[in-house]
Amino acid sequence: MNHENPSPQTPADTGPELMIDAKLSSVALRLPLYWFSDPAMRAKYRIPHYLIGGLVRYRMSELHTWASSNQAVKAHDHCSDPGELDCGQSDTGVPHA
Repeated sequence: MNHENPSPQTPADTGPELMIDAKLSSVALRLPLYWFSDPAMRAKYRIPHYLIGGLVRYRMSELHTWASSNQAVKAHDHCSDPGELDCGQSDTGVPHA
C-alpha cells in the first residue's frame, strides 16, 4: 500500500472578481464620485474601467493598484486631511484669493 502525501492544498478559487459601480468605487477609495462617473475625468486620470452594456464597472483590485501609483490620488488624499491648511484654503475654510 502506497501512502503518498497529498499535494499541498491551494486556496479555493473564489471565481471571477466582482465588478462595482462608480458610487461604490468612490466610497471605497474616498475619492470624488465625478472622477468615476464622468468619462472625461476617467480619461484624465486614466482610471481602469469596463463598459458593459452601456454601464461602467470597476474591479477593486485594479482600482487599488491604480490608486497606489497615481499622483492625483495621493494629492487628493493629502488635501482631504481636515487639519491640512496648504491645499487651497485658509484656516477659516475660505479659499485663498
